[in-house]
Amino acid sequence: ATAAGFELADGTAIGVDEYRFRLASTKAGALLSWITDLESQGIELSSINLKGGEGGFVSADVRVRRKI
Repeated sequence: ATAAGFELADGTAIGVDEYRFRLASTKAGALLSWITDLESQGIELSSINLKGGEGGFVSADVRVRRKI
């Protein structure tokens, strides 16, 4: 996430193949585009919880895992 320009509020590995992270504020379109790119690299979205903010920004709780 940080390599893609997102500022992590926190993040934690879950086992070997899963990761959970939170973004305090990001553009929804940029986040969803990045998640689509991850899927082409073998990482899939497990869950996402978006909370709307002002100006097209959202906070997000995201969980991803390596595709098996």
